[in-house]
Amino acid sequence: MVELTVNLQNDTPYEMRLARDDNTYTGDGKVADQPQNISPRGTTSIKLSSKDKSSDVGIDVGNVWYFDLPNSQTWSVATGYGFTSGSTATKQVGVAESSDPKDGAQAAGKGGKITSSQVFTDHEGDTFQLAAEATVKPAAIRFTVVREGDK
Repeated sequence: MVELTVNLQNDTPYEMRLARDDNTYTGDGKVADQPQNISPRGTTSIKLSSKDKSSDVGIDVGNVWYFDLPNSQTWSVATGYGFTSGSTATKQVGVAESSDPKDGAQAAGKGGKITSSQVFTDHEGDTFQLAAEATVKPAAIRFTVVREGDK
């Protein structure tokens, strides 16, 4: 059986809510431990496994997360995780600015970093964006706030 644990780290002052119902995509594989909402500056993990004991079966999963931001603003991000099939299984982790979990699963093979296309405003009137970076070693996704001076 192939297994993968991905750590999700919220380095923002905003809560991350895991979308429920139809906002989890499970292609191949299964979610052994579903992640939970992530408090500000908190972490969670997701544990995935293949549906059977064969190494020829990959893992293909996506989730959607919502950030509840000041001034009734929201940011949606899709995260994806997986393993390629076969004896040389490769970890895959990725992010996409989307409210469709399949976009997260498709991004898993790409990894990388995204920054929100929207510019948000905090309670003091200062603007910011959110960013997410996916790494394979270790398998993790980190969410941060980007201010104008940080770019």
